[in-house]
Amino acid sequence: MTQTKGGISSLELARRLGVTQNIAWEISHKFMHVMHGHEAKKPLKGRIEMDDAYPGGKRKGGRCRPIYVA
Repeated sequence: MTQTKGGISSLELARRLGVTQNIAWEISHKFMHVMHGHEAKKPLKGRIEMDDAYPGGKRKGGRCRPIYVA
């Protein structure tokens, strides 16, 4: 669920886990809720690198530059 840009659909998760789509949807939402709560306690700091994200709009050149957060 965390290894792809768009995550995984509840239908695909249901197939992989062998459960119904409704159960897979509930599992994924509970998992996202826990991840959000855990990550909210840890603000970003230091060197942060992002791919496919350009703060301030589209950039020419295509190279990813680190963003430093105090």
